Amino acid sequence: MKIKSLIGSIENVNVDGLVLGLFSDDKKLTGDLALLDKRLGGSIQHALALGDISGKAGQMGRFYTHGKIKATRLLICGLGKRSEFTVEGLRSKMANIISKAKNLNVHTLAFTTIGASEADLSLGDFAHVMADTAFLSNFHYDQFTIKSGDLKPAEDAHKVSTLF
Repeated sequence: MKIKSLIGSIENVNVDGLVLGLFSDDKKLTGDLALLDKRLGGSIQHALALGDISGKAGQMGRFYTHGKIKATRLLICGLGKRSEFTVEGLRSKMANIISKAKNLNVHTLAFTTIGASEADLSLGDFAHVMADTAFLSNFHYDQFTIKSGDLKPAEDAHKVSTLF
């Protein structure tokens, strides 16, 4: 697994999955979500109005970008209520989104600093939480499931980035 931090425009991140957070008490899209909604022709706001995404903790909305931004997919992670968000909640949401992304065949994943200020994290602490969670989410203990001689070198298939 490769983990790196990026600074730049959210529209120019070339990954399979770009992750943004949405709190359940946010009724209007702001910031990066509003910008990406505009680029995607209002599809995020439309899904919010229909109730397809709500920001409920653990929920994930998936949007294909059709080349309108460099990321192939936009993954919107439900963060729950803003007032109840914690560092442990951030870890849990990140682990959940990484697990779901693997099932979607997403090999490169970028997180914005979702929930960092609500969890009272500096950018450095956020990157540390993200890296630890990404590593642990991809850990697979297989000592007792692989027969001797069947070991193959691990592929570096998953890459995770943080966008600042």
